[in-house]
Amino acid sequence: MKTPNVSTFSILKTLSFFALLLSACGIQAQVQVPQIYINREIQAPQNIKIELQQQRQFIVNQKLPFAVGFTSVSGKQIQQITGERELSPQQLQAVNNYLRVKQFTIDPGVLACNAGMAAYDARSKGQVTPVRDQGGCGSCWAFGTLAAYETNYLKVNGGAANALNLSEQQILSCSGGGDCGGGMSNLVYQWWVDGNNSVVTEATYPYSSSATACQPKPATNYKAEAWGLADPAATYAGIASVAKIKEAICKYGSVASSVMVDGLFQNYVAGVFFGFNSNYGAPSSNHVVQIIGWDDAKGAWLIKNSWGTDWGMGGLMWIKYNANNIGRRAVWVKAKAQLVLVNPGIVVVVNPGVIAAATDNWVNADPNTSSLTKINFLDAGANLNTWGKCSPQDCDWGKTKVDPLVGNPNYTHCAIYNQGFVLRTIYFKKVGTTMNVFMVSKFNDARGTQNSAMTFKKN
Repeated sequence: MKTPNVSTFSILKTLSFFALLLSACGIQAQVQVPQIYINREIQAPQNIKIELQQQRQFIVNQKLPFAVGFTSVSGKQIQQITGERELSPQQLQAVNNYLRVKQFTIDPGVLACNAGMAAYDARSKGQVTPVRDQGGCGSCWAFGTLAAYETNYLKVNGGAANALNLSEQQILSCSGGGDCGGGMSNLVYQWWVDGNNSVVTEATYPYSSSATACQPKPATNYKAEAWGLADPAATYAGIASVAKIKEAICKYGSVASSVMVDGLFQNYVAGVFFGFNSNYGAPSSNHVVQIIGWDDAKGAWLIKNSWGTDWGMGGLMWIKYNANNIGRRAVWVKAKAQLVLVNPGIVVVVNPGVIAAATDNWVNADPNTSSLTKINFLDAGANLNTWGKCSPQDCDWGKTKVDPLVGNPNYTHCAIYNQGFVLRTIYFKKVGTTMNVFMVSKFNDARGTQNSAMTFKKN
């Protein structure tokens, strides 16, 4: 039978028909195909256009709250764009035993959010790196684990999200986690933590979308000290509860999670995705993504994928809490802190007569912060005055001197406050009208050492 031609006019007509049909059925037609995808679909192969027509009819029939279109991965084999392998019963038992024995107990530092919040987006903290693209290699397991690590590294050590780009190729080629035919994230975490291995930058070891032989690279400070299940009560094969995933996101910035990709997921472009009800008794999955937030009003997670920005909402997706086994193998990872104050009395000064900071005032970009609220630079930047969150008004921490740093890629200056019960060291770097701030608070009680990464804006 001859395949019917799907013209540009028919694409627009079909999309309009579905919108009218939804309206006629009493359903608010809120989820429209973004114009960028309508334009792309004009150039789509005939079989993709037919597939999208069929999927749109299914979405209307099932009253689903999302839209599909011609994405960067439309028409590709599912296994080519995913890559998570299933563990054998023996491998699963070994991982569960490993996690039970390890039981990593660490201080996650200052919470990024409150798990009781109705909505949260880690991008608001500047802790989500740009969307990457795994290409035609089944290496999601490398991309998902590294995405979660990058977010926690920024939470622990500060820095700019756009400037942090670590090497997925090194994980693909050197961790023993798998290859382009698929892999297992747990092997990456074990290589990273137990082997005390480190990862280099993308510029040092660029991605080739192929599992080439490992190229030894010099050690870096991009190390991981711990990892674990978001829901310790679950097994590595299980789906974590919504509450536990939220808690892990607030503690560690995000989680890596498995999900089951299908054809609808592959063509998702907008709305809140729902492919099928999660199977909590015996879940299966084929892909690893990063969960970076949630919205209770939508009943959905916000995830970052690894298919580039020509899929979904610029590479992101809203997915229902109970859809497609999302939350399976939800795992947090903890980056090693690089700003450990060994001797707070000794600060390396490059040129004490030259201070890069100018006289200006800065406020915390997060109005709901429970930490530093304001920093004023005085005396041509030689000193500063800070304020911390108090009630009913902020507490004046007083004036202290500013010292330049040497050999630190993320921060240019630091200042020390000895408040008796706590020794605080504030690191900062100005970048235009924003300032990256990292504070190490060493308490004299059970709270121990706490780290906090913040972004300030010029006042």
